[in-house]
Amino acid sequence: MFSAAFQALPTPSCIISVDGRVLAWNAAMEAACGLAAGAVLEQPITTLPPFADAALVAWLGEGSGDEFSRPCTIAGRAYLLHQYPLSEGNRLLCLQDRQREIDQNDLLNLVAHDLRTPVAGMSGFLELVANFGGLNARQGQYLRRAQLAVQDMSDLIDQLLDLAWLDSGLQPLLRPMDLYPLVQVAYSRFEPLAERGQVGLELVADPVPWVLGDERRLKHVLSNLIGNAIKYSPRGTTVSMRLRALPDDTVEFSVEDRGVGIPSTALPRIFERYYRVPGQLTEAVEGSGLGLYISADMVRRHGRELRVESTPGVGSRFYFSLEAVRSPEA
Repeated sequence: MFSAAFQALPTPSCIISVDGRVLAWNAAMEAACGLAAGAVLEQPITTLPPFADAALVAWLGEGSGDEFSRPCTIAGRAYLLHQYPLSEGNRLLCLQDRQREIDQNDLLNLVAHDLRTPVAGMSGFLELVANFGGLNARQGQYLRRAQLAVQDMSDLIDQLLDLAWLDSGLQPLLRPMDLYPLVQVAYSRFEPLAERGQVGLELVADPVPWVLGDERRLKHVLSNLIGNAIKYSPRGTTVSMRLRALPDDTVEFSVEDRGVGIPSTALPRIFERYYRVPGQLTEAVEGSGLGLYISADMVRRHGRELRVESTPGVGSRFYFSLEAVRSPEA
């Protein structure tokens, strides 16, 4: 019964032994790799042409039974290779077809890039109107609303581009960088939003060493975390940003609000894609459910973890740390 069920799986799958020999090879794997089961059984998986890529040989040849996922290309098609441990050291390998996802991401990327130009144009013209002055109170109010709407569109475009970047399997370009100026820019950018929402915004930054990071990706992480904290903060409260060095040779950035907080039942899902905390107070705030997902994944690709502490009715604290390094001038 197991053999029949395994063969009927629509997902390309195979089972390999602890020493990497092929024990089972289903029909979907035959179609994906162009190799019949009779030709591959008892053969080392790393000697088969579809799996002879140097990186795959290294991953599969270690004999590790740990669960992992790695991007790969087989017969010119993009897949995500998943490994799952079985009994007696055997391993189950499954191929997740990513070509359709990549095609969708290419379209998403193209559309988002094409939207950037007109949105930037609108932002520029609105800034020009603001600089001319001479607006009455009502006109000024309408102008600020338009500027906020354009900024929301720009942020959504950035999120779509970030999503396409993450789904492509790319990794951040890690270089020594000074995190403090990036935090300062983010603070200045969100001051107007905080002021409009009558929310205080404070930054406490200790002298910190440089870190290993991708400046472009971290800029988006900071924007997502600070923007969320302000959006979910009631009037009259304060959002606190903190930058400090930790004893374990890392630098920690944190954002703390005094907002609605997150129920304990929602915390395990808070970094899921498109997830939004249910509830009248949170649903009243517009959002895509992508910001925290994108931020957590980007931090994870830096080899670190985005964490959260929250108490309903008290507020939330989101924080992550990065590896400290010597600055080039040191």
